[in-house]
Amino acid sequence: AGEQASLLLPSPNSTLRPSRTNLDEYGALLAAEGKSNSYLELQIPLAASEKQKKNTQSRLQNVRPNSEVRYMVALALVVFGIWNIQSLMHHRHGENGLDGDRTNAFASQSSFSSLDPVLGMDLHGVERPSSSAPPSNIEADHALPTNSWYQNFLLMKDDQEPSQLQRAYAVPYMIDVVGAIPGIRVQQPHVFGMSTVVQITSVVQHGLTLGGGPPLNNPAISPISKRFSVHEMTPLGLTLEWGKKDTSTHMSSTIVRGMPYVTMHYDEVTSDSELLPTIMSSVDIHSMPTIDGTEEIVDCSKEEPAEVQFELELSFTESDFTWLVFFSRPVLVKCQTHAPEPGLGQHGFTLQIVGLASDQEEAEDANNLTVRMALKNDCTRGSNPTYCGKGRAHRDQTEYGLALREHAVVYPGRFSDVSYGVDGDDATISFDWDPQIMGNSPAAKRQRMLDSSDRKLMMYALPHHLETIEEDDVDNLSTEWGRRFCTPALLGYTCAVQGARWNLPQRLSDLSFRAPRQPRIKDIPFIAKSLQDDIHYSVPENYRKGYGDTYFSGKMLARLGRILLVAEELLEICSSNPSEEMKEACAIEELPSQYEMDEAIARLRSSVEVWFDETSGTPFVYDSLWGGLVHCGCFFNGDTGACDNQFPNCPSFNDPGLNFGNGFYNDHHFHLGYHIYASAVVAHFDPKWGRDTFDKVLLYIRDIANPSSKDPFFTAFRHKDWYQGSSWASGISVTPLNGRNQESSSEAIAAYEAVGLYGQEMMKAWREGSLFGDSKNMGISKNIRDVGRLLTATELRAADKYWHVHQSVNKWRIYPTQYTPHVIGVMWNAMAQFQTWFGNAPYLPYGIQLLPLTPISEIRDDEEWAKEMYEPFSKSCYKDIVCQEQGWSILQLAILATVGHRDAAIERTRALPSKVFESAGGNGHSSSNTLWYLSTRPAVEPLKLHKAEKDKHTEINAVDNGEIAPVVVDCGCSEICTDAILDRDAGGFTCRARIEYLMITHSQKSACR
Repeated sequence: AGEQASLLLPSPNSTLRPSRTNLDEYGALLAAEGKSNSYLELQIPLAASEKQKKNTQSRLQNVRPNSEVRYMVALALVVFGIWNIQSLMHHRHGENGLDGDRTNAFASQSSFSSLDPVLGMDLHGVERPSSSAPPSNIEADHALPTNSWYQNFLLMKDDQEPSQLQRAYAVPYMIDVVGAIPGIRVQQPHVFGMSTVVQITSVVQHGLTLGGGPPLNNPAISPISKRFSVHEMTPLGLTLEWGKKDTSTHMSSTIVRGMPYVTMHYDEVTSDSELLPTIMSSVDIHSMPTIDGTEEIVDCSKEEPAEVQFELELSFTESDFTWLVFFSRPVLVKCQTHAPEPGLGQHGFTLQIVGLASDQEEAEDANNLTVRMALKNDCTRGSNPTYCGKGRAHRDQTEYGLALREHAVVYPGRFSDVSYGVDGDDATISFDWDPQIMGNSPAAKRQRMLDSSDRKLMMYALPHHLETIEEDDVDNLSTEWGRRFCTPALLGYTCAVQGARWNLPQRLSDLSFRAPRQPRIKDIPFIAKSLQDDIHYSVPENYRKGYGDTYFSGKMLARLGRILLVAEELLEICSSNPSEEMKEACAIEELPSQYEMDEAIARLRSSVEVWFDETSGTPFVYDSLWGGLVHCGCFFNGDTGACDNQFPNCPSFNDPGLNFGNGFYNDHHFHLGYHIYASAVVAHFDPKWGRDTFDKVLLYIRDIANPSSKDPFFTAFRHKDWYQGSSWASGISVTPLNGRNQESSSEAIAAYEAVGLYGQEMMKAWREGSLFGDSKNMGISKNIRDVGRLLTATELRAADKYWHVHQSVNKWRIYPTQYTPHVIGVMWNAMAQFQTWFGNAPYLPYGIQLLPLTPISEIRDDEEWAKEMYEPFSKSCYKDIVCQEQGWSILQLAILATVGHRDAAIERTRALPSKVFESAGGNGHSSSNTLWYLSTRPAVEPLKLHKAEKDKHTEINAVDNGEIAPVVVDCGCSEICTDAILDRDAGGFTCRARIEYLMITHSQKSACR
């Protein structure tokens, strides 16, 4: 949800979409008038763009040959096989002596489609203006990540040096690139808890930089730039490079989630190198570095270097940190302390590898060097109370130091990847860390003898990993070894495990348009009465023409979809041999006729398809530079009911606040999820329409849930953070130091539920489409269903673990005890907070995690958490009339039914004024769907309600079934104060609603007066 002022919509004459011929002529006219290049870049369709043709050709190189091409199959296979062999040979001899460039992320998974959105589907292609285009330092030939946990590394402008914005929380370390020298600066965060915020913080000058600098004894050599280039981008990490490849100035580092070490590779280390491996700190060392676990030291006062076989230990005074540094081969090192840096007031420390020891330089690859660095102890002497805790003298990390030494030779490679498999209701998510070996020590040689999946790689796992990871695949996970090496992180304690491949089993939930149980018989008349009005619901006229934002339009489309589904269910219940009791309930109120159903389906169908066909007021376009489906944007004119702009004027690319930042890839899964849900409903009622529009709806799905790099036009799983399990909503606009964020976990769940349901409906549609069914498209639809189920299940797990705060059960404790709410409002990479983007009233963070109300909500809002959070949620809502006026009380009533009080929730919902369902918080709901949801909640032991709710608002009396009975409001005059009188409008609210509101603080008699 957001401010209405952000909803910008289209112009009366924008319904006529320009033809490509006209656009080409328009482009020529603009050029003749001398328009700026940036304007032309934004406005000219890519059908006339050489850059688009080049991008398309590059991406199509990754697409397998069209399966429809039947002739010359044998020759094609031979050529394709030769190409693969050549590629394999090339990749096996890739840079840095690694196992080589394997493939793009999720390359092992089947794609939904590889149709070019522009050349194959006639979508308008647009080149973004340079202000929001990807920087030139990103090396890729496929669509780029836009919502990844490391996104800030992809947002460095071409004319700028890195800033503190270029950083990411890798867990457990915070990583940035703005230390005193080019390279990776690693900081050990501290988890800081307050009443409404949990944040990781660190002291910047306590960070340690692993990078490269000019020789200490040759100040005439200038340091290289801190600017880096971005290379392999995978779901688990990315690789940064500095300097010129295959020279002494080149170094690279792969940053992955859960890394206990930071690792840097150097192409060439010789005595005359212009860049030498260097470690630098802004604070002074406590004692001289110790060599190879002995008492031998590196004496910084001496000119001659010291020889190190494998490791150094560095301990610092001010931070109280002790670090271990590991080398892939024997090296010669020197160190020095230096003058205070400006504003820091402390002497710093530098350690430099000045050469390779013994005869290493004569070996074939002797000039290459890998250096790894890990924090051994953040409370070495007990002098830093932030990390040591009150009264602790020090922390003994001897065993952890041994574990770091044992695992130092195996490191995660450039090509870590995530894959998944689905078998019925069970799925397995696999993390392949691409284990690499450094050096030729006996330990390294032993590791090389093992299969890559058996190598002893040490990584950190989050709490939900530890609950689900298969122990056969990660040695010592459940032993004392694994549980002993844990450190605080934003999302609870993260613990060390060893294993090169993690297999995470995931149970999948069934997806359905219906709840596991039918509405209660006694509630059928209430739902039917609401349907009498709701079946005639139509989305606002501007949305029916494709004018407007993609968020609220989607919510309203999905609202109509839910109305139709509820109507279908009641019609089926009442016509399928109902019991006598059911017959009586069904006869009380008239249900929608077939004509009314057909009319509603037609309204939904036309309102859905206008957003992706040629009649849209402001269309979706394809962004060729990042690679994604972006809405053109609309400057809405309330007087005309349309947009003041029309294509090719697309303001979304210049305004990160327009349409909630859709043009900058904000919230795509929220927006498109609603549109996909509505499309699934139309396909449910009209399978032929589903088949006819399949590729168009697939554009939505490919944008947010593309499962494979075999579709080169969309990044794989745009929003999903597979390590954390949840999604990130914020996109390519520059964000604060806390990184990416997501507000509504529930809308992310609903988006993926929609993907799964669409696939499920299209399986039926393709099966019905011909005598034997369309096996190819049935297979694609099954893949869509499986992907949707998997995304939904993982999002549910993450929401329950990290958004839903369980305060009363120890096993659920994730956040510090100082944090008291029962929910997270906005989750950031490095912070969790109890508020929303549009307000900080307590009912808002609760409410935004509870919409929409669909069948998956039953799994999302488990009984235990609902009973914990209901009281603070309801108290906040009762204290603020805006909670009801803006529709948030609908969600409070949903939880009231969830915790065992269905009757009271239904009665209060029936008393809600109709305007509630048109408000910013309520316009995605309907009375009929809300009543349906309340009625289908499972029977549970009722929660004992708080005194204010019982005594002041509801005057609840116990009833036989254990639920609370709704209050009888009659002002003491039951004959005169009838339901008809109480339900009259009184300035936007019914008389009943106003009386009940006053009863929060007054008796009923006083409230009636």
